[in-house]
Amino acid sequence: MLAPTTADSGVARFLRSRGEGLHHICFESDDVVREVRRYLGTGVDMIDAKPREGLAGQVAFVHPRSCAKLLVELATPSAPASLPETPLALWAVHGKVADVGAAAQRFQDLFGMSRGFAPEDGSFVQLSLAGLMVQLTSLGGGFSKPALTALRLRTKDLPVLARRLGARGIRCQEHAVGLVVAPGPGQGALLMVESGR
Repeated sequence: MLAPTTADSGVARFLRSRGEGLHHICFESDDVVREVRRYLGTGVDMIDAKPREGLAGQVAFVHPRSCAKLLVELATPSAPASLPETPLALWAVHGKVADVGAAAQRFQDLFGMSRGFAPEDGSFVQLSLAGLMVQLTSLGGGFSKPALTALRLRTKDLPVLARRLGARGIRCQEHAVGLVVAPGPGQGALLMVESGR
C-alpha cells in the first residue's frame, strides 16, 4: 500500500485523479540504464530520463501516455533478493484500456511480452512475460479511463486461505475462479485467488 508523504507527490496526484487502486506495474530489467536509453532513442516518453535509486534498486518510470495510459516501472535490483516462502503467488494483473489491440502491441514492443489468448471480437488480450500474465480489456464496467483493475493470485490451499481471511474479518466470496475479495469502501482493486502452484 502506498500513501502520499506530501500533497504534491506523484502518489497524491494519482489518488486525486484516479482514487484508490493499483498504482503501477513493475518489470525487472537486468539493465534499466540500457532500457531507458533504448526507449528514449526510439521516442518513448519517459518520466525518468535517467534511472534513479528507488525501493526496488535502480528504477525508471515509462510515461503512461507511452503505455496505453497505464503506469509502468522498470527496475534493476541492487542485489539479488532471496524471497521468503509465501502462501500466495502473483499470477496476473488486469487492466482496462481504450484500445485493446494497440495497447497489446505496445506492451509487446516495449517489454517483449508474448501474446496469448485473444477472442476474435478483440474485447481482451492476454499477454505474458516470465510467468506473469497481463490481461487487457476494453473500458467499461465502471471504468471510464484506463486503470489497473485487479490482481489474480494463486495459492496451494484455498480453504486455509479462506479461513485465514475470515478470521481477520476480510470478506470474500467463493466464485468459479476461486476466492474473490471485493475492494473496500474506496475504489480499490478486485483481488482474485485461485488454486495452483
